[in-house]
Amino acid sequence: MNAIRKIPAARIHGPGQVRLDLIEEPHVGEDDILISVSRCGICGSDLSYAKLGGLPGSSIPMPIGHEFAGSVVKMGDRVRGFKEGDRVVVNPEAAQNGIGSTGNSGAFSPLVCFRNFSKDPSGILSLPRELDYEIGALVEPLSVALHGLNQGKFSSDDKVTIFGGGPIGLSAALVAQYYGAKDVVIVELSGKRLEIAEKLGAIPCNPRKLDVKEFLMEVHGARSNVHLGEQPNTTLYIEATGNVDVFQEIIEMGCNESRVSVIGVHFEPVKLNLLKLLMTEMTVTASLAYKNEFPAVVEMLTSKKLDISPMITHRLPLSDFEKAFSIAGDHDKAVKVMIDCQN
Repeated sequence: MNAIRKIPAARIHGPGQVRLDLIEEPHVGEDDILISVSRCGICGSDLSYAKLGGLPGSSIPMPIGHEFAGSVVKMGDRVRGFKEGDRVVVNPEAAQNGIGSTGNSGAFSPLVCFRNFSKDPSGILSLPRELDYEIGALVEPLSVALHGLNQGKFSSDDKVTIFGGGPIGLSAALVAQYYGAKDVVIVELSGKRLEIAEKLGAIPCNPRKLDVKEFLMEVHGARSNVHLGEQPNTTLYIEATGNVDVFQEIIEMGCNESRVSVIGVHFEPVKLNLLKLLMTEMTVTASLAYKNEFPAVVEMLTSKKLDISPMITHRLPLSDFEKAFSIAGDHDKAVKVMIDCQN
């Protein structure tokens, strides 16, 4: 009888308790694909899950890691369309896998199994040769950003302001610029993140140093409302902080028919000024993860018209995961921490 092989995997054991465990190598069923994970990025969601001690209803320990790219190692007999060695990007939510969230596996591990492939063959995409695994691992956060813009009815004519310069906010700025938006503003407190925002072509705004409303009226112009006077002419706001006060500030700055797309995760109720919405006919919508944005993002990255690499501030091996996770939680130092899952 063959001995059961053990592999490392990052799991949450309780509030603030994240560590590498040894788990059994995944079994591959007839409709499954085993993937060798090359790179996996630490997401703000991972940090939130750890703070909560895991998602409600999830198994404890809870496996994490969902922003990843790698190569096919093994396939079940029913799988068609791929072969061993193929380079791939994975939609972790496809086919109800919930990799790194609601499922029973996470990608902060050398191997992860994508199950029930026939339920959603679009859940695994080929990674073009011109894109390395590190860029492939960023397809997931870029898809989150693109979905947020889609939910906000984005167009190239929009004047966009993004609150929050984390990976999703920065990704939203990149995607908006890729599709033609000019003068995209990022409002952020961290000097490090504002520096990267500027490298990515966005206009940085530090609310500790600037009056945000006045700054936006300088950059985007002003629009007059009969009830409110002059307000910023920003047409689309992206809320990517999850901060109650920030959301309320956006509502107070909004003007005629401006739109707000909420991507940030809010853990507490928010008061909504309905009178302000009435006077401006603003639209507030929510954006959760993604639907079918992965192919568009792969095409976007393949075009070489945007450089997302400045977002990656740290690169560490899986063996140093606990250190990497600590770094990722320091917003003054880190944006995207990338894990090499084979070391």
